[in-house]
Amino acid sequence: MRNGVCPHRFLAAGFAELEIAATACAAVETLPPIHADPFDRLLVAQAKTAGLTLLTHDRLLAPYGDFILKV
Repeated sequence: MRNGVCPHRFLAAGFAELEIAATACAAVETLPPIHADPFDRLLVAQAKTAGLTLLTHDRLLAPYGDFILKV
């Protein structure tokens, strides 16, 4: 358990861990400079290259595409 969070609970709930793929790392360089935070840019690139939807509360990420869902 780290910081009061048990990772196995996420897995038991049906969430899957995603490895950071080299294709996602390379895709960061192709993103337009909409957002300056490198970790957020990596999340965007990972979602885009893996065909996933990224759920976020950060309104600055929405312009990256329709695979970004602001919640």
